[in-house]
Amino acid sequence: GTSNGMLLSREHSRVRIVLHFMDHRRGNDPRLLCWSSLLLRLDTLIRRNNPGKNCMHKLMILTTAMLLALFAGCATTPASLKDHDGIVHAPLTGPEDELVVMVFSSTDCPIANAMAPDIERANLETTEAGGRFYLVHARPELTAERTRRHASDYKLTMPVIVDRDHELVEELDATITPEAFVLRMRGDGTYDIVYQGSVNNLYGSVGNRRTNVTEHHLRDAVRSAASGEKIEMAKRTPFGCYIQRD
Repeated sequence: GTSNGMLLSREHSRVRIVLHFMDHRRGNDPRLLCWSSLLLRLDTLIRRNNPGKNCMHKLMILTTAMLLALFAGCATTPASLKDHDGIVHAPLTGPEDELVVMVFSSTDCPIANAMAPDIERANLETTEAGGRFYLVHARPELTAERTRRHASDYKLTMPVIVDRDHELVEELDATITPEAFVLRMRGDGTYDIVYQGSVNNLYGSVGNRRTNVTEHHLRDAVRSAASGEKIEMAKRTPFGCYIQRD
């Protein structure tokens, strides 16, 4: 009845206030990104439901159960890593439909370095489309000075992070440098890998280098993903230097 509607309105208002607060405070904290997404689901549930007599109690029980179950899924913080400027990034989480591109690279892999110009072009196209782009080094001994110098030498302008504990390597099962991953965020702390593999066809195999690149695999994947089109080949074999894993 009327009292149920008033209670529902109050609960709706509280959720909207919390959402507003978290939107301004979440920053780079992946748990807040995840929680705000779950609260948005609750907000939608409250707005869409118009419970009648004896339904309000059931809705409150459902809400409590849902929050306990879903918030538990946010308890484990996804990989949060610093770039060489000390800025924290959470590349495995983000708002729904956001594109996140990661390229695993190495400061001394000649194949990865040869593809640096195309990697930078992919970075620019990704950010222009509203996505995020990261260059990921998977060698724990690399210093910020070394990765900063490498980025400067090869004119790479994206955030560069060092995956010292192989959190991203293990999560994505990366094996080669360079190896590219295009992720589409679901908005609930999870993601879909929409492309994995080579940056381009500069190398047909290790030691077999073409004179010119004729296929830009990563850039094509970014364009297709950004426009909502199906990626022609969602997985391509990368050629390069192996990532040393335990």
